[in-house]
Amino acid sequence: RVLFRSKYSVFNYEEIPAGYYYRVMMEGSPPHRFWHYEKFREVARRVPRGAKLLDFGCGPGSFLDVVGSERADVSAVGVDIAGRQIDFAETQVGAKYPRERIFFQKVEENVERLPFADASFDVVTSIEVIEHIHPYHAIRFLLEARRLLKPDGLLLVTTPNYRSLWPLIEWGLELTSPVKYHEQHISKFTPNAFVKFLETAGFA
Repeated sequence: RVLFRSKYSVFNYEEIPAGYYYRVMMEGSPPHRFWHYEKFREVARRVPRGAKLLDFGCGPGSFLDVVGSERADVSAVGVDIAGRQIDFAETQVGAKYPRERIFFQKVEENVERLPFADASFDVVTSIEVIEHIHPYHAIRFLLEARRLLKPDGLLLVTTPNYRSLWPLIEWGLELTSPVKYHEQHISKFTPNAFVKFLETAGFA
């Protein structure tokens, strides 16, 4: 008999207003603006010059807006299953840049392969996404990232470190935000566990 069963998801992301996190980055309180924008800038700095980039779980396009404004040498596509966020990203972010530089594409939730050829990208990014999805889906994403990356490609993933002060920070952020992170974070990684998780998918 089944003693315990984990949930594949615990939150309906279509409930989040379109563009919510983009507006937090642009118009939120100073701590929220700093947190979001500097995080994206730090990832953007690590993207090699002239790279072709895929942003997995792009949401409303916040990161690719930073890439578009600060890395004119980089071209990128953002993908997400949240249709309302993709619509926002296309109209509010994608419209600011030539399509050959920045564009967005909705993908179906259970799609086996993204609509891109093998070894199409120099960089795959996923920023504060992997903690929101079940490990089964996370491994599938990482395997797909390996397919899409060139042999010398770079995977850039960020996720909260639950062996740091993050649980306390999370509690504080929830006091000033309608977003409840404890409801959304399914996979809570420590550095050691995350390294092993990436190695399981074949990354070094």
